[in-house]
Amino acid sequence: MATVFIGGSIDIRELDPEVKARIDRAIAQGDTLVIGESAGIDSCVQAYLQERGAGCAVVYSSGSEPPRSNVGDWPVEHVEVTHAEPGTRAFFAGKDTALAQAADWGLMVWNGRSSGTLRDVVELLRRGKTSVVFLHENKVFVEVRSLGDFDRLIARMSEAARRDADKEIGLQGTLTELRSVSP
Repeated sequence: MATVFIGGSIDIRELDPEVKARIDRAIAQGDTLVIGESAGIDSCVQAYLQERGAGCAVVYSSGSEPPRSNVGDWPVEHVEVTHAEPGTRAFFAGKDTALAQAADWGLMVWNGRSSGTLRDVVELLRRGKTSVVFLHENKVFVEVRSLGDFDRLIARMSEAARRDADKEIGLQGTLTELRSVSP
């Protein structure tokens, strides 16, 4: 049994059948599914798990307030975030760091632009953990086990999306950091 961090883009509002099949396999294997509290993929996954009657989920929430979304009334892991103001992007990213720490691997559903989803892949990569990224628009899975895999993933982004990711999560600095510690 593994712990699987499931996350993804907030603008994706429906789970692809291939993603559902991966989630079904994780449920059948008895894996624990850890998910965030956001709109988009987090809410979609929560709704799907509730529909399936799955009891194997834990919702991570930044701060001590009830999660923004917990449709299945699963156990909640409150993540103390002291480095950012409540309600900010950095505040909600605190739970994502904890999710990456708790997980054995990640299943990400990505729109090809979301810097938050990229940050999650980076957090898993920093910890030597694999991300299986479903590219929503192309309907394919891409495994990210190494910096080379991550480079190939972000090569799929448009220049505008890469600039936005650099602005929002410091993508270029993150790449420099990862390359400096990569064997």
